[in-house]
Amino acid sequence: MIIKTIYIILISFLTMSVSNCKTTKTMNDSKVSEMTQEITGAYFQKWVAGVKGGGSGINLYIPAFSQDLIFEKVFFRGMETSITKANHEGKEYYIGYFKTPLNSKEEMTLDEDTKNEYGNKSPLQTEKVKMPFEIADNEAIITYTENDETKYVKVTGITEKPMLALPMQRKPDNR
Repeated sequence: MIIKTIYIILISFLTMSVSNCKTTKTMNDSKVSEMTQEITGAYFQKWVAGVKGGGSGINLYIPAFSQDLIFEKVFFRGMETSITKANHEGKEYYIGYFKTPLNSKEEMTLDEDTKNEYGNKSPLQTEKVKMPFEIADNEAIITYTENDETKYVKVTGITEKPMLALPMQRKPDNR
């Protein structure tokens, strides 16, 4: 009798725990799905500087689709950055500039004895940020504030353009 009661309590507890998790997940997803936008012409383009240590990154271009909202941040492929509105190639876009560690000037210890190189970071290693939602590689989340509440827009259908290999440029004083 006691075992049966404990069993019923345990099953009830597990059922309520699982249902609470599902409710929370659905609530978070509904915040995004309110404003999911299939934007034609949204794309990203990777770039790398033509000089060693000049940096690299990803530029995300989303055609402007709202004149009313002021967007703050954009999340894309595990990264986060601010988003600005600007003209690009004769059109108005929301643009996010993401820096990546490839080709950056990171101090590394180089030594004949590889044990002394312990602690060097891999040039391909990026620190992922905590995303507010799970998204695919061709999706982005844009945040904005309305009535002191953070809201989200999910942009889908983002395509990739060929990488830009920026040429090495001279500084104005180095002719």
